[in-house]
Amino acid sequence: MSVVAAATTSAALARQSTLRLFATQYAAYLSGDSVSLLTADTTIPLPALAKEVAEKSSKGEEVLGPKDAAKESLDWLQRAEAGDEKVTDFQSLDAHLTSRTYLTPALKPTAADLAVLSFVHPHLSDGSSSAAIHHAYPALTRWASQVSHLAGGQVLPPFEPHFDGLPKIQRVDLAAEKAKAKAAEKEAKKAAAAATASSSAAAPAGPGVKDGGASAPASGAAAPPSDGSGRKEKPPKEKKEKAPKPAKATPAPAGPPQPSQIDLRVGKIVSIEKHPDADSLYLEKVDFGEAEGPRQVLSGLVKFVPIEEMQGRWVVGICNLKPQAMRGIKSYAMLLCASSKSVEGEEKGVEPVAPPEGSSPGDRVWVEGYEGRDPDEQLNPKKKVFEAIQPDYTTLQDRSAAWVGVGPADSEDKECRPRILRTAKGIVKAPNFIEATLS
Repeated sequence: MSVVAAATTSAALARQSTLRLFATQYAAYLSGDSVSLLTADTTIPLPALAKEVAEKSSKGEEVLGPKDAAKESLDWLQRAEAGDEKVTDFQSLDAHLTSRTYLTPALKPTAADLAVLSFVHPHLSDGSSSAAIHHAYPALTRWASQVSHLAGGQVLPPFEPHFDGLPKIQRVDLAAEKAKAKAAEKEAKKAAAAATASSSAAAPAGPGVKDGGASAPASGAAAPPSDGSGRKEKPPKEKKEKAPKPAKATPAPAGPPQPSQIDLRVGKIVSIEKHPDADSLYLEKVDFGEAEGPRQVLSGLVKFVPIEEMQGRWVVGICNLKPQAMRGIKSYAMLLCASSKSVEGEEKGVEPVAPPEGSSPGDRVWVEGYEGRDPDEQLNPKKKVFEAIQPDYTTLQDRSAAWVGVGPADSEDKECRPRILRTAKGIVKAPNFIEATLS
């Protein structure tokens, strides 16, 4: 590969990483159709995309920063879009960052920081082999490490500066430490309550208490006083100690969205018709192997796939999205489809991805490396899990469906690479499209 071709490829990959970071960071700030800005049209120039997201966002300043930082953010995004050498000029970046926390005067990383990080991260995050760069450009290294920890997530895994002869940096996970402290406090209260109950039970019996705990008058003991009517007053009942309540399990600290949270299953379309009030929608019954029977599913495939080809078709469904009504009819799942675009960004075609031969309704589909992990029962729309994961779904040269990212957060697999979507019976594929997006 020539130097020019390598540089072009590197810039293209950096732009893809930028778009994935935008989706991860800003999808939660958008609502309704606005979310499609971060998942559909990837040909929008970075400055225009960031500006539109900021305008439609509930937290616009999180995207471009306050007014005094917004113009600088857009300037940096323009350089990143153009592949300007300034975004990879380490000496210039280091000088710029020597007196700044971030690229702009903003108090948090902006879209500009995410874009430039996408260009420099591969050179700075390669462990000890990057030590010379870390020593030569300390301000740049400090900034890149900081932004990777705050916003890199699965797209650009966080890294620590490597300086020979200095101790390794140890970061404290404050959320995890608070959770541990809270759990320890609950355990201490539980132990104290149990000790109190135990000491009460072990207290020596008073006079007149026989073995077994039943109370009876002792020989020579005074009879219980009378109320004057000949009835004897009952001795006061002892209060029972309340059993300590079991401590609630401490929830695990929240982390970045994981592809294993999405419930992908093999299904078969058992009936199909057009939506009575929407020309572009099919109304399907899809068997996902559930005891309750087929699910009602709506899909916008009328313009792309003839109804005859949909009947009896094997598909992959996303089964834990919140049900959505379209033109008065609810959809209880979504078909995973491959979309191919023209150079102008227009839709060339859309087709459902296909499970491997021999599949059965209900077969689980997982991302390579995430085997054996249970999906969420239902995705929380406010957390935008699917919106964060979806931009990294793609199809490879052999049409295999894949997700591009690192391994599970609790694993050592931190390599960002394509990971195949598969079942126990084989690989999920698109029938026709390569390098397509999946949604």
